[in-house]
Amino acid sequence: MGHVGGLVTKFLIEHLKLRSFAEVVSFDKPFVLCKDGLISEIPSTYKLYYSDKADLVVMSGDSQPHNSTELYELCNKVLDLTSEVGAIERVYTCGGYHREEIEGEPKVFGVSNNPELFRELDKLGIREIGNEVSSITWFNGVILGVAKRRRIDAVGLYGELTNPDVPQPDASRVVLKALTTLLSLSKINEKETEN
Repeated sequence: MGHVGGLVTKFLIEHLKLRSFAEVVSFDKPFVLCKDGLISEIPSTYKLYYSDKADLVVMSGDSQPHNSTELYELCNKVLDLTSEVGAIERVYTCGGYHREEIEGEPKVFGVSNNPELFRELDKLGIREIGNEVSSITWFNGVILGVAKRRRIDAVGLYGELTNPDVPQPDASRVVLKALTTLLSLSKINEKETEN
């Protein structure tokens, strides 16, 4: 929603100068392109980036699998590739939280697969997502469950937004600020996130 995850990911990759170390290519779309009678497949590409200094792996992608089996396979593959770099301490996802109205600056809401992590989120003023949300879909949610099954702590951070159909830089900025604080990334300062 609102391209929040994509905007946060792009910012981290550019500002931390992350280097790509793996790519997952999948032919998972339920259609092919047809131009002038010629058929071509459209791959989905997912890239993993790494920073030695930040001890961080970031994943970006241009789409999501349409099939739930392929989605779970992607989540497992991302965690497998990440674990080849080093032990995974925690998984974070970032996204948008659609609200009818927002008062003032967007707030960050969170979920976790470990209730002990709520104390950490509370210290940053990150609120628990309300009972009106009963599921978190696609990669942004499924990877949190896959991580739990693997006994890896995971947190989802979601910035409030009112229009999920257009990019939401304000929601992305508040999520990025929360994430960089949780990750202790002093290299990214608040002035950078405002641009």
